[in-house]
Amino acid sequence: EVRRVGVEIMCDSPVDGEAWPGLVDANDAVFVATGAHVAKMIELEGSGLDGVFWGVDFLRRRALGELDPDSFNGSTVVVVGGGNVAVDAARVARRLGATEVVVTSLESAEELPAWDWEVDEAEQEEISMMHSWGPIEVIGNRDGRVAGLKLRRCTRVFDSNGMFNPIFDDSETTEVAADSVILAIGQDPSSGPFESLGLSRQGTINHSEDTMATGNDKVWTGGDVASGPSSFIQAVAMGRAAAADMDKALGGDGDIGTTLVDRNPVDQRIGKIDGFSALERIRPVTRPGPDRVSSFDAIEETLEADAARSEAMRCLNCDLRLAIEAAPTPPTKEPFLEMTPDIINGIPGVEGVFQLLDAERNVIAIKGAMDLKQGLMEALEDNESAAFFVYEEDPMFTKRESELIQRYLQEHGELPGGDDDELW
Repeated sequence: EVRRVGVEIMCDSPVDGEAWPGLVDANDAVFVATGAHVAKMIELEGSGLDGVFWGVDFLRRRALGELDPDSFNGSTVVVVGGGNVAVDAARVARRLGATEVVVTSLESAEELPAWDWEVDEAEQEEISMMHSWGPIEVIGNRDGRVAGLKLRRCTRVFDSNGMFNPIFDDSETTEVAADSVILAIGQDPSSGPFESLGLSRQGTINHSEDTMATGNDKVWTGGDVASGPSSFIQAVAMGRAAAADMDKALGGDGDIGTTLVDRNPVDQRIGKIDGFSALERIRPVTRPGPDRVSSFDAIEETLEADAARSEAMRCLNCDLRLAIEAAPTPPTKEPFLEMTPDIINGIPGVEGVFQLLDAERNVIAIKGAMDLKQGLMEALEDNESAAFFVYEEDPMFTKRESELIQRYLQEHGELPGGDDDELW
């Protein structure tokens, strides 16, 4: 589909530091979205031993077929990390033949950043979790291979400001035997060739949050290389913002909106389903944990047709909100109400007093009325400077009008609006 609209895709075309300047010079606009698929490194004694892997690199090697299906047959693997990459690495190790896999994390079970459902599935696959431990050293044997991992107790991961700032208790340590260690402590952007654009402390490319433009007027960026590891939909949003600004820079109007699907009129009558609140979610059949570690086959089956229809019946029709106009803010007696027809239409048609205010919240008129709504509508037509109003319901509105005017005179030494003859 992408090629069909005229996009040329050049595979096996790495852009290094030498090729980068020429690429920019040869094009009118360049969008950099190289992701964050470099394994984050830490200085750890023994990390160079044979049998040590790095999280994202390990997963990439498996995806490219560079690891034998029986790479870890009968072995014990320890994974360091608490995120989804760490749990993914642990589950892959099980499928490559490891008989025992342990995931160690700085975080407690409640703080673990990995998705709950993935942790649950990992535990079903007989993967153990060790929470609140941090690595000290990868232990090696005489042959230069991994023999285990030494850890120390982590007593705190985040400080009072929510910043990553772990504290350890060096008096409490432990060792875990292992044939391999996978260090999966995060991902970094692959931003090496782009240092000339300016990089943040996290290695992301500096950019405008609104337009995704960089310091080079021909270069825009987006995705994980700009934000750090994040969501797919955020990357899409960044790409759209960049495309709009690139269009402007190249002489367009910045309107990149395209209707991809014809929308049918929305049926705003959803009807009634008896017992709707009691309908339970239908979950797909999942293969048992011990069975699924023997291969990389899908672990969930698709729903049967009848089950899919039943699940669809639980839809709350949230898309209908797109067809509903925003309701006007209900009027209150709290200052200040906006001077608009929608707001005034919600005011009761009873006796009372209203005050008009300009855009700077200065009182410019005080007026009693037999009908507050009618009086405010007339004021809307006659007084262009009125931006806000407040009102009070009062059957003795003439008396209340006089009281408010006298109070204003005492406080300001003049009538509202500075007019000695008229209230407006």
